[in-house]
Amino acid sequence: MGEVDRGAGPQHVVMRRRRRARLGLVVVVAPLALPLSACGDDDGATAAATEPAADQAALCDARDDLTEALQRLRDVDVVQGGTDALMAALDDVGASVDEVADAASDDFQDEVDGVRDALDGLRDAVASFDEQGSASAGVSSVTDAAATLVEALGAMGEQLAQDCD
Repeated sequence: MGEVDRGAGPQHVVMRRRRRARLGLVVVVAPLALPLSACGDDDGATAAATEPAADQAALCDARDDLTEALQRLRDVDVVQGGTDALMAALDDVGASVDEVADAASDDFQDEVDGVRDALDGLRDAVASFDEQGSASAGVSSVTDAAATLVEALGAMGEQLAQDCD
């Protein structure tokens, strides 16, 4: 009896394409944790003059929470968890963006709005990934949306760096 070639059937071809597409999502999402990492961290200064005000401390805490949410987004195993895991991580990032917005009040609302819009665009691209007609079209759509989010996060990160460093 000969061996059965399990990779030759149409179902296996579809599964391989989906796996490659999900791997493409991993590559696209990986850079998302980078834009806020440039905001820096407290260098340990203890002088009273360097202590941030309560609202500034809340803003910096929200920034740190957002950085952690972006790291969790980056760490999502899309192949293992699928787009549901990715969408859950995007929702977590959205909640963290809301925290930053609340702490920042109107200080840089334009940047926060830009991140929210870009995040919505990435959510839409991920949600419609399978409807794009091909894996490459889906990856392209998600890549474009992720690039827009990275750009928006960079602009917001610059503002946060001014207030938190």
